[in-house]
Amino acid sequence: MARHYDSPARRLWRFFQPESRGRNVYLLTDGTYTEVDQRDEGQIVKIYLGGHQNPVDAGEVASLTAAGYGAYIS
Repeated sequence: MARHYDSPARRLWRFFQPESRGRNVYLLTDGTYTEVDQRDEGQIVKIYLGGHQNPVDAGEVASLTAAGYGAYIS
């Protein structure tokens, strides 16, 4: 009986390098930004999903840049 990690599909992945992943950024009700996963959803105003295109307006661009995320905005 073959183990699941001995399958050809599993063995193929050893030749691939890990890719970078996006990080989620949370806008909290107090106006701060954090990457820490929030357990209390009542504190979250908006979630910027990492690895996705998130539409932002000029005010959000300024706030995110001031919080140190300006390099990630394109």
